[in-house]
Amino acid sequence: MTTFDIYSNMKAIYSYKYLCNEWSNTYWKFINIISQHNLNHNKEFFWQCLYGIIYLDINKIKEDKFSSYDVFLATNSNINIDDYIKLTSLDKTTLSTLLSMNNALKPEHIDRYPHLNWDYQVISRNNNFSEKYILDTLTKKKWNIYNLGKNSSIHFNTYISLIKKYYGNDTAIYMCNNPIDCIESFSTLTWFELNDFITKHTNISCNLWKIISRHPSVTWEIYCTYKAYPWDISGLSQNKNITPDIIEANLDIEWNWYKMSSNPSITEEFICKYKTKEWNFNKLCENNSLGPTLYYQFLKEIKPIYLTHNNMIIARKRWINKLRIKIIKAIKIQRIYRRAMYNPEYTLFKRYKMKRYLE
Repeated sequence: MTTFDIYSNMKAIYSYKYLCNEWSNTYWKFINIISQHNLNHNKEFFWQCLYGIIYLDINKIKEDKFSSYDVFLATNSNINIDDYIKLTSLDKTTLSTLLSMNNALKPEHIDRYPHLNWDYQVISRNNNFSEKYILDTLTKKKWNIYNLGKNSSIHFNTYISLIKKYYGNDTAIYMCNNPIDCIESFSTLTWFELNDFITKHTNISCNLWKIISRHPSVTWEIYCTYKAYPWDISGLSQNKNITPDIIEANLDIEWNWYKMSSNPSITEEFICKYKTKEWNFNKLCENNSLGPTLYYQFLKEIKPIYLTHNNMIIARKRWINKLRIKIIKAIKIQRIYRRAMYNPEYTLFKRYKMKRYLE
């Protein structure tokens, strides 16, 4: 077998599918263990909730199990919706209602299954439906204008314009001054637009400053540049742009560790390093950037039912990437070793040949 063949086989063995299967095995091993710990709730309820978030191929689920968890699978954003519609036994009304709540639902599904009674009041919050698609179909579909504010694909200025058009100028002014009910749309503002909003509104409430402080356009550099602003530290602690490196470099700030528990940038290593801090274990269980590696260390503290809100999507990516890097490093070491073994310029080759000679 040539060197090329060896590396080709390695590439095939350690494919992305292999990494995903390794994650799946790790995940299910963890779930089976965690279901035996601190499960004060009904065990069946735990599994019902879990089937609403887990990664699985519904084509491989046994028929009796599929029928048992059919209702919960309908809202699982990790399933293939087309496959699910073929397999489900739910009636048309129930199926339409539940699938409308599925975050994986896309415009092509709406177009592909026009016979279903889609609930646009719920779909209006789904950010898979772009601003262009919604505006193009505004008069054709029953969009809920108010709920569009909970859709992060709708720019805040567009949302305010729609409110003004359908609910009047007074309502638009109120929503613009109090964007607490449309946080997702408000989060689309760039820092330039957000700063403009701040300078135009002098009476910003404490609750709104919490939202501004965790706004995705607010970075550590912006916080340092505009220190005169009444930033809310609890909101800043939740901000995804505030990473463990930034927190460690600024421990003199009175960070809100309880609120930080929901920050998607924190890592398992960071939490373990500062495990004596006042973490909110319920929020840590719901934080999708954290996975089994962390939860194993806090089996006594965590409540499994909160894990049913966590699809571990970021944790899964991190885990797969870490394993991928580990495998790449191992392959590189093997490659260097092979070169050294068969290249006369290397000492290793000379030792190997001498050893074979002496034998």
